[in-house]
Amino acid sequence: MKKIGSIYRHYSNRKLISLTVIFTLIYAILPVSSVMFLKGFLNYIEGVSNLQLTIVSSVFYLLLSFLGPPLSQIFETELAEFRLSYLVTSYFEKTIDLPIESTISEKDLTTNRNGELFSAQSWKGYQRLMKLVPSSLAIISSLVLIAIMNDNLTRVFMIVMTLLALLVHYFNGKIPELNLAIDVLAQSQKNYTGFYSSVLTDSKMLREVKSSSYENFVQKKLSDRLLQFYELSTNKINQYGLNLLYISVLSALPYLTGIILILLGVHSGYLRVTDGIFYLSMIKVVQDNISKLLKNGEKIKTDIRLYDLYEDFLCLTTTYQNEVQKVSIGEINKVEFVDVSYKYPNSDQYVLKDIKYCFESPNRVAIVGESGSGKTTLIKLLCGFIRPTVGQILVNGIDLNKIDLKSYHQQLATVFQKTDFLAFTFRENVLPKFDCSQIKRLDTLIKELEIQDMIRNLPQGIDSHYTKYLSEEGVQLSGGQVQMLLLLRSMMKDSSLYILDEATSAMDINNEVKTIREFLKITSEKMSIIVTHRLLATKFSDDILVLDNGELVETGKHQELLENNGYYADLYKLQNKGYGEE
Repeated sequence: MKKIGSIYRHYSNRKLISLTVIFTLIYAILPVSSVMFLKGFLNYIEGVSNLQLTIVSSVFYLLLSFLGPPLSQIFETELAEFRLSYLVTSYFEKTIDLPIESTISEKDLTTNRNGELFSAQSWKGYQRLMKLVPSSLAIISSLVLIAIMNDNLTRVFMIVMTLLALLVHYFNGKIPELNLAIDVLAQSQKNYTGFYSSVLTDSKMLREVKSSSYENFVQKKLSDRLLQFYELSTNKINQYGLNLLYISVLSALPYLTGIILILLGVHSGYLRVTDGIFYLSMIKVVQDNISKLLKNGEKIKTDIRLYDLYEDFLCLTTTYQNEVQKVSIGEINKVEFVDVSYKYPNSDQYVLKDIKYCFESPNRVAIVGESGSGKTTLIKLLCGFIRPTVGQILVNGIDLNKIDLKSYHQQLATVFQKTDFLAFTFRENVLPKFDCSQIKRLDTLIKELEIQDMIRNLPQGIDSHYTKYLSEEGVQLSGGQVQMLLLLRSMMKDSSLYILDEATSAMDINNEVKTIREFLKITSEKMSIIVTHRLLATKFSDDILVLDNGELVETGKHQELLENNGYYADLYKLQNKGYGEE
């Protein structure tokens, strides 16, 4: 109950809660009121009830039956949607607030986000919780009516019926487990027979079987496996059938017993016909609601466990957040790597080894190397997404670990290789905050990057939506077009450090060289770092870092490195030859 109570702590819409509770209560007394209405109507027919009371009870019941369920459903659903909005919003806020370098493993976090954690946000769990109320009240009110009648036989009968309902619930609980076992067996058999079908239909495999004299072996394996499947599935299907039989018999027993007792009571004069019908109706009400109560109660165990996961996620912190007060930082003038090495968690192999280098403004630095050389890891360290295993990263002389990352990231303008736009308009992506003073700068940059024709060809220009997630008129762009607009977005940000990590990889070589040249020209007064695997684009840089197997093997300008005739020169000649052949 403590955990259930915690679910409601987040509600703020009291009006919705009140309306939901009121109409849930109305919905709860409907089953009993229907039985009382039926009894009153039959009593009037038998002449033991007056007309006025019958009319009043009839009107009351009809109002409840027509208005109660739909209104209860309306307010229940509205409150559930309100709850869902809260959950999604709080989930988003926490995800954004949670530092990327969180100590929780990426695998666990991804599993929670995409799997059980998001299931916890489903309002179905809340609906099941609300349905416990009418079921419980219907049972309680039914038992109170029975107790008022002072009929010991009926009380005993109701107790027995409750026990039978518990047994039905037990056997019902076995059904999903058996279904799953049967499905697993069926899938396994399908895979197995599929393999043998491929043997028979694939001429190469069939030739292999025949030429190797494998016919008898393969046939025996198939026969043995199918026999095993038959025995296992027959056993599970028999169990499944028996469970259904138990459920049917146990469900029918209360009605069968009730009918026999009522017929005997009416025959002996102990009961009137109206009382008999009343008892049968009451049996139906109690049994149905006991079944609902048990079914929803069982599912709520899962809902509460999922909500626990959700609350655990909202409480996530990192060791970084528990440290001393962080230092806010302004413009970045220098970033220095001091003997930095890095290895990923649960790995003994260093992907970066003893990196010493100082990035200074307004230098333009290119980082090159083959795939797996450590370029992206270096950028992650530079952005503060991960911490060095060994060494320090100093920003303006301050250890990056002591700097407030939010203030640090405000000074960064980054474009990564696998970055994509959000499904908003391109203007909203490039310029999230509408600022009249920025409109002129936006138009200027569009012209300088020579993408005005591309934007003009969009259905609604720069106000077109990206993809159709949020608009049916949304458009899908090519990889090169997306990267061009991402570069535009980075240049619209008033930052002191620009980082491009394979940000032009989807462009052809000519467009890449032209775009990087223009980018470096526009950001000439700022520090910029460009990671690229195409060395033709590095000649515009003030300095080049060459990585190989996690080590910084060369530094220098383009011409200097070519004259050194080292690793960079070999890579450049190899690539240049390839482009020449094209």
